[in-house]
Amino acid sequence: MLVIILVLLLTMPTHVFAANNIKVILDGKDVSANVFAQVSNGEVLVSATDIYGALGAITTYNRDTQKLTIKYGQYWYLSDMPNHKDSYNNTINEFTIGKNEYDTIMYESKGTAYHFIKWLASPPSIIDNNIMLSAKDFVGLLDYEVNWDATTKTLLLSKKWNYISITPWYSELNYLLEYNPNIQNMVTGETYPSTYISTPPSTISTGSTQNFRLLQHPTYIMINKIGSPILEK
Repeated sequence: MLVIILVLLLTMPTHVFAANNIKVILDGKDVSANVFAQVSNGEVLVSATDIYGALGAITTYNRDTQKLTIKYGQYWYLSDMPNHKDSYNNTINEFTIGKNEYDTIMYESKGTAYHFIKWLASPPSIIDNNIMLSAKDFVGLLDYEVNWDATTKTLLLSKKWNYISITPWYSELNYLLEYNPNIQNMVTGETYPSTYISTPPSTISTGSTQNFRLLQHPTYIMINKIGSPILEK
């Protein structure tokens, strides 16, 4: 009997044991059994592939370059707003292990494309073969509310805006992938041509500085510890 129990302990997925320590609630659903999470040096870390995967995103990791690429869609329910209509887009995020800077490219259904360089509060790391992001970074990455209860070890992630939903990748927007807009560096404030193509074709708009400022996320992050902020601007 002892041998059988030992074999089971060695062969069961590590997610089961790690997730039992931290309860992860994503949009009201308990996803603890499928999401690897851990507290390291007082910071709550979550598997990026698990969280994005639970939302229907495509994740790819290149061991040679140590880059994690995440592809997903977003649907914007705007029909109820005056002079607006529903829209959708595809987003590609590229993270590098150990680096705070990351790339975001957005392709919109209205035929526009944006390329941003943004900044994570904490660089991605690898723990037990899982690519980890700080929970607080999902505030800016997904426009989510992120709350951590240290007493019950419960991590709550929920949509900040009801009119925005994360969706699978929209294949009908694949034609936009050949276009690469100028890069807006939100860390330095610089704008410079894409390294992939010198001049974007005239058939697609790359967006103005005004549009960029409307779309940009804050470069600081806030996470609430049920009732009180633990990281402020």
